[in-house]
Amino acid sequence: MKRSICWSKSLSENKAIEIELTHSEYDEWFEFSLRTRRKQDHGGIGFTFALLTLFTFDINFYDKRHWNYEENRWYKYNEEEPY
Repeated sequence: MKRSICWSKSLSENKAIEIELTHSEYDEWFEFSLRTRRKQDHGGIGFTFALLTLFTFDINFYDKRHWNYEENRWYKYNEEEPY
């Protein structure tokens, strides 16, 4: 059974933060990770910490915009994304 608490907040026009605390039956005793995402949708930095299958703490600081792969830049406000 997985239970979680999630909180998110917009920090500026394009930046946001999301924090999640999860209790789940995880097979790992310990996990620590730091990740970055560049030149993709919602790029940013994230951090995960898990301990003794009791809880997982995850925090993400990310960009709310989507990435324009054809022009190698963020989509501008009200710019249409191809689907």
